Amino acid sequence: MRSLEGYIVPATVTLTYRTSAGVVIGADPLVIPAYGRGTVWANGTTGGQDFTTEVTSTQEILAERAMYWPTGSSSLLAGDQQLTDNTGTDGAALT
Repeated sequence: MRSLEGYIVPATVTLTYRTSAGVVIGADPLVIPAYGRGTVWANGTTGGQDFTTEVTSTQEILAERAMYWPTGSSSLLAGDQQLTDNTGTDGAALT
């Protein structure tokens, strides 16, 4: 997530994770400094299960969803990985 230009105060952001049935399985609070960035490793909160994410913020922000997975028998830390990335929308959307 990134704070958008023109905002000189931090953005307080909450990521709320839900199952496909709508049950909340966790949340991550985050404060993004003005002109700053923030990163959340959602698997640490969701336990690796399938989930959707609701992003709320006190300021306008740019949010993206990046997913990484290892290729072959390597780990993510070994740098042998594949990824996909999606930027957010200005309203509710399916991903």
